Amino acid sequence: MIGFNVENQLNNSILNIDREAKRNNNDGINGGINDGINGGINSGINGRISIILNTTHKKIMESMLKKNTITMVDIASEIGVSVNIVEKNIKFLKSAGLIKREGARKNGYWVVVN
Repeated sequence: MIGFNVENQLNNSILNIDREAKRNNNDGINGGINDGINGGINSGINGRISIILNTTHKKIMESMLKKNTITMVDIASEIGVSVNIVEKNIKFLKSAGLIKREGARKNGYWVVVN
């Protein structure tokens, strides 16, 4: 009977050590993830966020700089892509804060933000 109790205590100790190791490991993983996320957010807030522009983005912005009243149809024709592609790329550029539309839909104009 004494041997059984010692074996039980030993098994319980091993389980507790195992649980503690897993808990500590998860803390390390979660800490690493949180540090990475927080670091990225803080860098973006405190510094400039780098945005990689593709060729279509650049062509759209160049078209807007040449003629700020240009339509999406005219941009599509000028750069050789569909209007749908232009719309998607303009949506991205707006969300990135690189362009904005001023004025009404029909008689407004594009602003390329520096």
